[in-house]
Amino acid sequence: MNITIREADPQRDYDRAAEIISTFERLPVTAESLREWDNRSGEGAVRRRMVAVDGDEIVGYSTIAHDTWDR
Repeated sequence: MNITIREADPQRDYDRAAEIISTFERLPVTAESLREWDNRSGEGAVRRRMVAVDGDEIVGYSTIAHDTWDR
């Protein structure tokens, strides 16, 4: 197993990221909902989504977020 961590590409990776998130969230998450969340970020907010990749397969996902109203 050779895992690489890289920034998630919204067009290429959000479908699989949504599948992973949906395994632990109460309501299903879609790639489109991830894109909507990204677009709602205010000026100065920080968002970063990362994926763990083994070959061509996404095997993990993480996100960080910091909004301007959050100290």
